[in-house]
Amino acid sequence: MTVVGKILVFLNLVFSLVVGAFAVMDYTARTHWADYAGKLKAQNDVLRAQNETSRKENDRLAQDRANLTASLLAAIGTQAPELKGLPDAANIDKYLVGALKDRNKSIGDLTTKLTSLQNEKKALDVKLAEASATQAAYNTLVASRQNDSGVLRQQLKDEMDKNFKLVKSTNDLRDETVQYQIQSRTLKERNTQLEEALRKAQTDLAQAKTLGGRTPGTSGVNPPPENIEGLVRRAEGNLVTISLGSDAGLTRGQTLEVFRFGQNPKYVGRIRIVEVMQTQAVGMSTGKLLAPIQVGDRVASRIVGGN
Repeated sequence: MTVVGKILVFLNLVFSLVVGAFAVMDYTARTHWADYAGKLKAQNDVLRAQNETSRKENDRLAQDRANLTASLLAAIGTQAPELKGLPDAANIDKYLVGALKDRNKSIGDLTTKLTSLQNEKKALDVKLAEASATQAAYNTLVASRQNDSGVLRQQLKDEMDKNFKLVKSTNDLRDETVQYQIQSRTLKERNTQLEEALRKAQTDLAQAKTLGGRTPGTSGVNPPPENIEGLVRRAEGNLVTISLGSDAGLTRGQTLEVFRFGQNPKYVGRIRIVEVMQTQAVGMSTGKLLAPIQVGDRVASRIVGGN
């Protein structure tokens, strides 16, 4: 094989390698484009040097070169369809260099975009970290506020319970006050009635002195040793049943004074006990009564102010 043939075969091999390198670069351009571009540039430099060396010999071998060029262009058209249709091999290097520059420019643009995207991602990561920290602080604050809210709700409940108890206690005190007021008015009214009854009894005693010539309590009087007081439960003629019995210390033969409260209080007279039971006793009127004994009249061992 001649030197030109060897050169052409070598060129064919070089172009095949270049086409394969482009195929590989197309697949690995994002990660290994710099290495392949360097290798391709080195190969192009070698190719140019070899072309310069073989140019002198190509002058002698013009016809063979033309034939070989046609064969080479046919082979390149098969391996790289984008190069098909070139008039000769003289423009292949220029075309490849232009294509490489365009590819390098595209890779540079993609690298720039990738760098920009990486910077944006870093900025977004920083913002995300700040947002996460803010969210954690907010969650801590919310938990603290919820805890404080629970404490305040419990305090509010305790205060409401205290207020409820105070209101209930106030209402109870108000009710007791009203009851005491009612009792006070009742006691005042009863005291007024007793005073009126006492005055009436004193008047009746004075009348009894005038009518009978003696006063109750000066003759035939035998009151119980203890001051007791009861009510008339039944009245039939001169016999009466009273609410006092042996449980109050009452015995047969003792005397009790009868008087009446109400709108017309008065002293009625005296009774002597003739029969005693556990909780009641039967008495009989003694002397002249100033009025008939009625159910509800009061009986007592003595009348304050009597002689």
